[in-house]
Amino acid sequence: MESKPYRDNMPLPFGNATSHLPDESKVVNWLFWITTILRYWYFIVLGLLFGLMFAYWQNQKWTPVYNSSIKLMYEQGNKVGAEFLNKNSYMPNQNNMSNQIFMLSSYDLIHRTLSNLNLTVDMYEKGMFRSENLYKIAPVEIIPSFIAESAYGQEFTIESLNSRFYKISFAGNKTIASFSLKGEYGKPIQHSLFFVIVNKTDLFTSSYSFTFRFNSLSSLVDQYMATLSVRPIEENSSILSISRSSEVPRRDLDFLSALCSNFIKENLAQKNKAAEKTIEFIESQLLIISDSVSASQSRLMNYQASNRMYSNDVSVKASTGIDDLEKKKAELQMKKVYLEYLTNYLKNNVQDGAMIAPVNVGVSDAGLSEFVTKYNDMARRLKEMGDKNPLFSKYQSQISELKELMNETVRNMYNVYQLDKGQVDRQYSQVIGQMSSAPEKERKYLLLERNYKIHETYNAFLIQKRAEAQIQKASNMADYYVLENARVIGSVNSTAPKKNFLLFGLLGLLLPVLIIVLREILDFSIKSVDEVERISRYPLVGKIIVSNKPETIIVKNYPKSSYAEAFRAMRTRLEFVVGNRNKSSFIITSAEPGDGKTYIALNLASIFQMTGKKVVLVDFDLRKPAVAKVLKEEVHRGVSNYLIGQVELKNIIHPYPDYGFDIIFAGTLPPNPGELTQSQATKDLIEELKTMYDCVILDCSPIGLVSDAHPLSYLVDTVLFVVRKNKTNRTFFRNIINQLKADDIKNVAVVVNGLDKTGTYNYNGGKSYYYQTKYHKDYYKDNYFENV
Repeated sequence: MESKPYRDNMPLPFGNATSHLPDESKVVNWLFWITTILRYWYFIVLGLLFGLMFAYWQNQKWTPVYNSSIKLMYEQGNKVGAEFLNKNSYMPNQNNMSNQIFMLSSYDLIHRTLSNLNLTVDMYEKGMFRSENLYKIAPVEIIPSFIAESAYGQEFTIESLNSRFYKISFAGNKTIASFSLKGEYGKPIQHSLFFVIVNKTDLFTSSYSFTFRFNSLSSLVDQYMATLSVRPIEENSSILSISRSSEVPRRDLDFLSALCSNFIKENLAQKNKAAEKTIEFIESQLLIISDSVSASQSRLMNYQASNRMYSNDVSVKASTGIDDLEKKKAELQMKKVYLEYLTNYLKNNVQDGAMIAPVNVGVSDAGLSEFVTKYNDMARRLKEMGDKNPLFSKYQSQISELKELMNETVRNMYNVYQLDKGQVDRQYSQVIGQMSSAPEKERKYLLLERNYKIHETYNAFLIQKRAEAQIQKASNMADYYVLENARVIGSVNSTAPKKNFLLFGLLGLLLPVLIIVLREILDFSIKSVDEVERISRYPLVGKIIVSNKPETIIVKNYPKSSYAEAFRAMRTRLEFVVGNRNKSSFIITSAEPGDGKTYIALNLASIFQMTGKKVVLVDFDLRKPAVAKVLKEEVHRGVSNYLIGQVELKNIIHPYPDYGFDIIFAGTLPPNPGELTQSQATKDLIEELKTMYDCVILDCSPIGLVSDAHPLSYLVDTVLFVVRKNKTNRTFFRNIINQLKADDIKNVAVVVNGLDKTGTYNYNGGKSYYYQTKYHKDYYKDNYFENV
C-alpha cells in the first residue's frame, strides 16, 4: 500500500503553523518570560528583602552633609578720599570678579585663616555605624605645641579618669607601639609623638571618652581649597557667594566668617599700604627740602637785617611775574623725583603691589597711571598664588612685558620733562634779567628772595600732597563688606536615605530577575510549547504532561486520567491529519536519546487500540532499542533478524493481550543499521505490516544523531518528532528542523513531551486544556487512582 504524505493544501485542525507564526528571531515571548520570572516569585521577594535590609544598613551609616554660605558685597570704599584725589589714584581696579574669586580661594589666605582657627585637632565620638564630630561641643580642648610627622592621621583615645586627671592611649600599629599616658588638666603632657595641653571647656563632664587625631595644616588647606566654592550670585553681579559643604556646619560657619574677615582686612591693609608708601615718599622729600628752606630763609633775613631792606617796587613787580614759574619749577622737580623713584623701583624688581601712583604726587599721565594700576594688581595676584601655581609663570611674563612698557613710558616722560624744564628756565631767566636795572643791593636781595620762594613753594607743594595722602588713608574703607552673615542653607544629601531604599530595593528586585533571565538564556534547552512552534513551524499535534506514576503504559492503566486525555487529544489530531482513514502509519523520532519517544510510542499504540483498531508497535531503533528494556522483556529476535532473512515475520510478532496491541522488538543489534533501514526488505516489511494492521507505529532512532529515520519518513503517513521540554537542545532542534525543510519532508508533526501539570501556554497567550484546576482534578478522577 502506497503511503500518502501530507498534501500542501491539507487543512489542519490546529492551523497552518507556517502562516500565522512570526519568525522566531523577531519575536520576544513576553508571556513566557513573565511566567518564568513569576515562577520564582519567592526568590524575587527574598532579593527585595535583602535589598531593603542593605539600604537600612547603609542609612544607619548616613551622615547629613550641610551647605554653609556667606555673601560678600563689592562696593568702592574710597568715596571720601575721592573728593581729594582722582578715583583712579594709587588703588588699582579690583572690580574684576575673577581676580577676587581667585584671591578668596588662594592658598595663602586659606592657610592664614586655618592657622588662626587652630583646626589641627579633630575630635569625634565613634558610634556603631557612624562618628559624630565634637567641634565646639567637646568636654575638653586639646592644644598642641608640637606634633611629630608620624602622628598625623593616627587615631588616639582620650578618656576622663576624674575631674583632675585624664588618659590618652593609642592601640598601636606596625610602625608605632601602643602606649597610655596619664595627664592633668591644664598642664603639658609630652610624648615622642606630640606635646599637648588639655584644658576643660564649659561643657566639661567628669565622664567622657572619645577619639581625636592630628591633621597637618597643609592637608587641611588642600581639603578646604578643594571644597570651597566662590562665585557671583549671578552674571555681572558684584555680590559673591562663598560656600562649603561638610558634615560639620559649625566648623564651616567659623571658617567662612574668618575667611571673609581676613579678606576684608587684607583688602583695607593693601589700600592703606599704598597710602603709607605715598606718605613715606613725600616725607623723604620734605626732609631734603626743609634744610634748603631754612638755609635760604636765614640768608634772606640776614641780608635784610644787615642792609635794612625789606621790599621795593622792583622786587614786588618781579615777584608778581615769577610766582607761576616757581610753581611750575616745583611741579617739574616733583616729576623728576618721581621718575627717578619709578626707575629705581622697576630696576630693583620690587613686586609688593604698592607702587606709588603718579597722580598721588602731582604727576599727571593717564597712560602711566594705567600701567601702575595693572602692575600693582598683577603683583598682588602673583604674591597670592605662589610659585607652584600653574599661572605663576604666565603672570611673571606679563609683568616683565609691562615693565618694558613702563620703562619706555618713563624715558619718554623724562624727555618731555627736559623740554618743559628748559622752557621754564628760559622764562625764569627773562624775569631775572628784568631785575638787572635795580641797584646792586636790591638785585642781590631779589635773588635771595627768589631762591627762598622757590624752596618754600616746593615745600608747600609737598606738604599739600602729604595732607592729601593722609586724608586718603584716613578715609580708606574696604571694598568689600559682609552682606549676609555665614549661615547653614540646608542639607545637600537629605534625600539620600530615600534614594538608598529606592536604589537597593530596585537592585533587590532586578538582580534576582537578571539571574533568572541569565539562567534561562544560558540554558539552551527548549522551555515552552511556544518556543517549539516558533522554531519548527510544523504542526503541533500533542502536548504530553509528565506522569508521576510508575507504569510506562499509563493510558492502559489509567484510562480516565488527564494523562490519557492528552494522548486522546493527540490521537484525534492524528486521525484528522491522515484523513480519518482506517489505515495509518507513523514513525516516532526525536533530536537525541532521552526525549521520551518510546514512552510516547507505547502509549500512542495503547490509545489507538482503545478504538478497536489492530495496532502493532515496531522497535525500529536498531542501534539502541528501548521497547524491550522498558517492558523488561528478554527477546533476541526481531526486526534486524527478519531483515537479513533469519526468521519469518510471524516469528517476531509478539501479541500482548494485556496491552491490546502487538509488538515487534528490534532484535539483534546489526553492524549496518543504516543500510538495513534503506533496504528493500524494510520497505517490504512496512508495506506488509500496513496490510496486516490498522495502525503501524515505528519507534525509530533519533533523527538528530543518525539518518536511520530519514528514509523511513517516506514510507509512512506521518513523522512524529518528539521534543522534550527542559531537555531538547534548542539549537540542535532548530538545525534538524531546517534540514527536514531543506529535504522537503512535509509529513512531519511535533509532539511536546515533559510538560508539567501546573499549566502550559499556547502561542496566543491562552492556557491549554492541560491546566489543572481543582475542578479538572475532580473531573479526571476515576476508580483506579485518586488525586491525579
